[in-house]
Amino acid sequence: MREALPLHQTWVIDPVYSRIRFEVRYLDLAPVTGWFTQLEGVIRTTAHDFQDATAEVILYADSVDTAHAVRDAQLRSADFFDVTRFPVLRFRSTSVTRRSEGLRVAGLLDVKDTTLVTQLLVQDLGRAVDPYGNTRAGFSFQTIVNRRFLHLDWNQVTDAGQPLLSEEVQVYGDLQLLQVR
Repeated sequence: MREALPLHQTWVIDPVYSRIRFEVRYLDLAPVTGWFTQLEGVIRTTAHDFQDATAEVILYADSVDTAHAVRDAQLRSADFFDVTRFPVLRFRSTSVTRRSEGLRVAGLLDVKDTTLVTQLLVQDLGRAVDPYGNTRAGFSFQTIVNRRFLHLDWNQVTDAGQPLLSEEVQVYGDLQLLQVR
């Protein structure tokens, strides 16, 4: 008798209950925080613990929001994301490894015309069934990227020689997945 093949599960990101935010330091004093308010993604797995998962997540660059209209316009311009030429940011996983601190998800981050190899530290928050009978899974993640490696180079230097923006960007995500039936 042949062994049964594992069932493939497809999950989609529920954008209503998911968010991805970033922080960059201004004058090395305080963080400037922003969000991408429009995102989507598909995760496929055969394992309940998502250890064999593949993921693709898309952020719509023009949805960047820092709650400051002038700054948001500059982030959408060619100084940063250049949303006219590059409307999406994309993450594609290449491997998932279970570690004591959570899942380590390696992947490729595409921003503008650059691809960066990166890793996310992902916490599995569990599963639940919503009032409509849908199975949901929750995850949070974090990573650090150097914005210069993504050609997000704009900066200015104060008269004292202090750059306005740090090169290091902290990225955090809270994702709620909805299992496709």
